[in-house]
Amino acid sequence: MSLNTHIFLKEREEENSKFVEIQQSQTTSIAAEDPLQNLCLASQEVLQKAQQNGRSKCLKCGGSRMFYCYTCYVPVENVPTEQIPHVKVALVFPGPRSVSVKDISFHLQKRIENGVRSRNDDLDKPSIKRKKTEEQDLNDNKCKETPLKKIVFIDSTWNQTNKIFSDERLQGLLQVELKTRKTCFWRHQKGKPDTFLSTIEAIYYFLVDYHTDVLKEKYKGQYDNLLFFYSFMHQLIKNAKSPGDKETRKITH
Repeated sequence: MSLNTHIFLKEREEENSKFVEIQQSQTTSIAAEDPLQNLCLASQEVLQKAQQNGRSKCLKCGGSRMFYCYTCYVPVENVPTEQIPHVKVALVFPGPRSVSVKDISFHLQKRIENGVRSRNDDLDKPSIKRKKTEEQDLNDNKCKETPLKKIVFIDSTWNQTNKIFSDERLQGLLQVELKTRKTCFWRHQKGKPDTFLSTIEAIYYFLVDYHTDVLKEKYKGQYDNLLFFYSFMHQLIKNAKSPGDKETRKITH
């Protein structure tokens, strides 16, 4: 092999290496802008077909809905339950004055119904935990020594959060606030930072962080299907805002 050939091959290797680095950098940048794009989700073909077919009937109340009934919290007729992934993790109790937000309320839907109790059932009195201070985080050694049995998420408008947060029944519980994640919710609230998450995002990110930072286990997408509906709706809204595709703008609920 001649010296010139050797130099040429070396230059090609360097160019390829730089190209790979650029591609990786671009991928990382895109993922940071849209954290929903690399989720390990079940096939959303059932939702794509439902979108093409349009509104369908709720099998409980008979209402005309798209994808799911936000009143009955069940899939509509053209979204078979057996084609929806199930993730048993949480139960959310809305605040006493919280408004039904149809784009969000169903994202937990019947994937968590097994083992879930009604809001009218007698709930066990929560164990008293330390109140988390600003200097502590999920990596706190004392936090690790206390395995969590139940987690309470505040599900309300942001204006109601402080009132619910100060409820005497929640005092003494370990309190966690997620500050490093950015919301992808399409209805941004004026005057609120992008770190104010929707309920389903808060549940998802808490579970991921707890899994990796506290349990010290490798995350392999175990909770990604919690965002099954949310990510699909997010993409629909994103497409509807993009110029050119008029069909995607015909989204009604």
